[in-house]
Amino acid sequence: MGRILHHNTDETQVVGGASEPKFGGGRVTQPIYVLLVGRATTEVNGEKLPFRSVAIEAAQKYIASVCAHLDVAK
Repeated sequence: MGRILHHNTDETQVVGGASEPKFGGGRVTQPIYVLLVGRATTEVNGEKLPFRSVAIEAAQKYIASVCAHLDVAK
């Protein structure tokens, strides 16, 4: 694109999910999820930009790098 496009993606919310804990085990009944919040340029000169997939891929890559035991694919 030759320039930095407008974007405000400075907010992220991690929503806690739910579990049924018990001594020595338990189970996750609702997984956590990450909500990406913000705005981004969606089109330049008639060309649609893959902003959603880029944001999700970047978030998954970062979370995997800092939370080694979290399966980001789920």
